[in-house]
Amino acid sequence: MTSSNAEVSTSTNRKIVGPTSRTPICWIDGQWTAISDFGLTIATQGLHYGTGVFEGIRAYWKEQDACAYVVRIEEHINRFLDSCQLVRIDPGVTATEMRQIILEVVERNEFLGDLYIRPIAFKSQLAAGAPFGVGLAEVEDRMAVYATPMPSRKRLNRIRCSISGWRRIPGDCIPARAKITGSYVNVALAVDEARAAGYDDAILLNTRGTVAEASTANVFVVSRGKLATPSLDCDVLEGQTRACILELAVELGIFAEERPVSVSELYTADEIFITGTACEVTSVIEINGRAVKTGKPGPVTEYMFDTYRSIVTRTVGDHQEWTEQVRPFLRNA
Repeated sequence: MTSSNAEVSTSTNRKIVGPTSRTPICWIDGQWTAISDFGLTIATQGLHYGTGVFEGIRAYWKEQDACAYVVRIEEHINRFLDSCQLVRIDPGVTATEMRQIILEVVERNEFLGDLYIRPIAFKSQLAAGAPFGVGLAEVEDRMAVYATPMPSRKRLNRIRCSISGWRRIPGDCIPARAKITGSYVNVALAVDEARAAGYDDAILLNTRGTVAEASTANVFVVSRGKLATPSLDCDVLEGQTRACILELAVELGIFAEERPVSVSELYTADEIFITGTACEVTSVIEINGRAVKTGKPGPVTEYMFDTYRSIVTRTVGDHQEWTEQVRPFLRNA
């Protein structure tokens, strides 16, 4: 991939040894720059009112191929642009241009490891002559894309969850189908509550009292060999990993349905797992101090973890349409 923009100098190639807060090169409003050179003013509208949208996209590094594989890039881009439309943000790029930017962020940073890519668009400053206050019109839009190292788990993670006292924001208040920055205060409150009580994560109910989501992940329940996950009308985000798991269930001959899931089903389930770009497939072994069945990951959870991971890391050749290959520039090799 080539770019007409000027090259940005970087240090020698870096081997990832663990998470870091930033990578040195990002794309902002059509320019390539060092992330440390970008700043926001205290008057940024998105900071005051949460008027922004974002995506989280995984890229898995495969040493044998000397490249990274970006997962479900088209689907993430489409959801991002839909989110922008809901919040009246003009990102200033087409889906095709955004795809090139995301891939080039991976290329330019030259990290030899797994990455988490973050596109974000937000309301910046009031247009000339616009009155002060909350609103979506007459506010300038900005967009950026950056990435941060996020090593994937080689083994299935196990977590303990509480059922949060905070309810999931209903979709008729803030659209659940969009990743809107301001809505994540809801998640932050739930996670803080759970961790203060000694749990790893929280499962939020919707205002109707059925299961919605974990803090930043979709919930799956396995009972008597059948798989269920809250349907989209339960105020959940239509997760990309969720879509993969539902597709795999069909191929594996596992009965899977999208429907309301009651709290009592969490207590009687044979298995519970959550899915998300960051957490991948994670086993829930305890709910509110009650062990989920044996208190260990079940066979369906383990199989989904192994199968999903083998696909996104290109260990097997199945579902190659889920991933997009990208090679770092390696200018200093």
